[in-house]
Amino acid sequence: MILNCVVFLEKSRVVQQANGERSFHIFYQLCAGATQSLKARLSLNAASFYKYLNKSDSVRIPGAEDERRFHTLVEALEIVGICKEDQESVFSLVAAVLWLGNITFTEGNNGQVEVVADDAISTVSRLLECSTHDLIAALSTPNIQADSESKLTVEQALASRDALASYIYVSLFEWLVEEINRSFEAGKGHTGSTISVLDIFGFETYSKNSFEQLCINYANERLQQHYNRHLLKLLQEEFEMEGIDFNKVHFQDNQDCLNLFEKNPRGLFSLLDEESNSAKASDMTFSNNLKQHLSGNSCYRSEQGGNFSVRHYAGEVTYNKDGFLTKNRDSLHRKSIQLLASCSCHLPQLFASKLLQQYDSSRKFDCLNQNVGTQFKGQIFKLIQQLESSAPHFILCIRPNSKQLPDVFEKEFASRQLRCHGILEVVRMHRCGYPTRMTHQEFVSRFGILLGDIDNVSQDPLSKASAILQQHRIPPTSYQVGYTRLFFRTGQVDQLELIKNKALDGALDAQKLSQTQYTCRQFISLKIGVITLQSFIRGENARREYSFLRKLSSKELLSIKTLQGNQKTVQLQSAIRGCLARQQFIQMQSAQRLGDEMAFSPKVFARETPKGLPQENTVVSPSNMQDIRVQLVKAEATLGQKEEENAALRQQLQQLQSKWSGHEAKMRIMEDAWQQQMTSLQASLAAAKNSLAADNTPAEPRRFMVSPSPLSDSEDTMSMGNQTGASSPRPCFGSIPESHTGQEANGKSAPLGHLAKEFEQRKQIFDEEAKSLGSHNNPEQQLRQLKLRFAQWKKDYKVRLREAKAKLRKQGHADMERSHRKWWGKKHRKQPTS
Repeated sequence: MILNCVVFLEKSRVVQQANGERSFHIFYQLCAGATQSLKARLSLNAASFYKYLNKSDSVRIPGAEDERRFHTLVEALEIVGICKEDQESVFSLVAAVLWLGNITFTEGNNGQVEVVADDAISTVSRLLECSTHDLIAALSTPNIQADSESKLTVEQALASRDALASYIYVSLFEWLVEEINRSFEAGKGHTGSTISVLDIFGFETYSKNSFEQLCINYANERLQQHYNRHLLKLLQEEFEMEGIDFNKVHFQDNQDCLNLFEKNPRGLFSLLDEESNSAKASDMTFSNNLKQHLSGNSCYRSEQGGNFSVRHYAGEVTYNKDGFLTKNRDSLHRKSIQLLASCSCHLPQLFASKLLQQYDSSRKFDCLNQNVGTQFKGQIFKLIQQLESSAPHFILCIRPNSKQLPDVFEKEFASRQLRCHGILEVVRMHRCGYPTRMTHQEFVSRFGILLGDIDNVSQDPLSKASAILQQHRIPPTSYQVGYTRLFFRTGQVDQLELIKNKALDGALDAQKLSQTQYTCRQFISLKIGVITLQSFIRGENARREYSFLRKLSSKELLSIKTLQGNQKTVQLQSAIRGCLARQQFIQMQSAQRLGDEMAFSPKVFARETPKGLPQENTVVSPSNMQDIRVQLVKAEATLGQKEEENAALRQQLQQLQSKWSGHEAKMRIMEDAWQQQMTSLQASLAAAKNSLAADNTPAEPRRFMVSPSPLSDSEDTMSMGNQTGASSPRPCFGSIPESHTGQEANGKSAPLGHLAKEFEQRKQIFDEEAKSLGSHNNPEQQLRQLKLRFAQWKKDYKVRLREAKAKLRKQGHADMERSHRKWWGKKHRKQPTS
């Protein structure tokens, strides 16, 4: 949450600055960083053009990047949720404040103040979106119209103009604060706890000190009182209430100075408000009133010329009385309020409505007196109330020198600041004091474990706390016992924490031992129970197995024992193979680890230790270094040789893998070829059987179709497989007489039936052997043997097929032979062989 408790003081910087100071940064940043279109809309010029800014010689500061900071400001406004339209309105009001400072007045012939009609008055009316006539009337018309002699002076008109400019800027600042705070709270729940940072510049004193310095120094007085109260006053009061013996630290209490400002009804702010509300009051009457009522206060002293001095905690400051009443009144006349309400821009209307809400609408007023001193005091009280409800932490910043130069440290100047702020008293208080405090009950709850079992100790927290401190021999000088609390010096509680941790560690060790013993007993009892249960179950299983075996024959018993022996043999083999594989894996890991150690740390080797014991790194002594180097060279040579052998073996493995892939491809091709040949032979035999079993009419001979591949003289099974096809067999034998088929059907002579049956058997045998080629260790040799057997069977089968053909011829089938020749000759002439 952003606080604006000092905005009433800083608004005077809008219209005037001390030499060497600048006004608010936004004025310079807007003039330097606005875009050309924005400058045209706002009629902006250089910062030195405006009278509110060129009163000081610090219009430009070396190193101040006003243009870049303006762009950063625009990005920040977008981040906090200020829309483009509101940004445009904000910049218009800032430009209007600058142009208000350029409005000038002249005194007419009748003594009435008149506004000079120039670019300034027209630009302000355009930026505020109000009538030029209303603006001139608000700045030059007196508030009391009934008195014809009432006229504004030039000084009063300038004051009215400056009051309007200051009020617009302050209202704009407050509106931005509200918008930013609303943006921070959007979409978030109130947690009830916040972290606030209060940044105060500190004590101010110049050659001429006015109302602003008075308010700032009063704020520092109030914050110093809060500082002293928490770090010194409350602590000493607590020691006194608890009956603690301590050396009281004397510090400078600024309560008298605060009474000078805040006392009612005769305090400085009260007298200032009283004079500000009086129409006939002046700065001199205010000074006389102060002298009359505040002379009895030791912090006040009257000076010549109506000025006065106030003795602050940091030193005495002389204030100039001039302008006190005007700055405190900060009067905004009725005409100015009406002007803001008549503007078309929504922000001036909002500012005017908020101001009017503070007063009763039925109340008649000529001007709204905003007593800045009273409002500022109320803001300070609210800030102190918020600080009192929190846990304060103080950070004191020391100026290293009074000349504002880098890398320069003035010892006396820094020491004077430390004394003024009471740092020395705070350090002295904490050195002799007791920074750690806790109630008796809190101490017993935290360290009650250190008391042990003592019967003669009372049960109240104070007796227990005293017994703990005495039992562990805590020095009496390091603590004190109060009525409700215990007070410890720095580090004493940490010592008690160490003793507590040791006691807790001992208790944990005892608990571990007792828990281990209890767990072991429980485990042994459980183990005995499990073994007993297993013995019962195994006995029952053995009895059932014995009863089952008694019912079996000797042959069945033998088969069961054989099966059990095989299972045990397999289990033993698997265990042995697993053990060998693990040993080999461990050896490979050891070899790899040895190689890494030799590569990266050749001077340190791991000494072998028995299994179960940790290995230790042994550093080789210089005397054995030469032997280790020789062994290292040999090991590297052996390692290189082994790597070359591994590379050769890997190359051989790749060659064997490629050969194996080729053999597998050949076997697949041969298997397809054999399948085609078998299919062709089967088709040929089926065709022969069909031709023999067909019609036996001589005039209609049947054709016996056989594939030529199995009857050819070629020994190459690959070429034979490529020449044949089951789907298109070529004619070979021609026609067979019907009488022969009849004989075959009647069962008198069936040579082809035996051949067909033999063909089916052989085909099945070759198929099974071809499929089992991949499971042999030497598939090439098996392939050659299968090829020879197939060629031998083919040759024998061809001979027996010819014999069957000759036997058919002898049985009197001459007509069949002639018709066969005629058919063959005719077919041969029509379709010549390839």
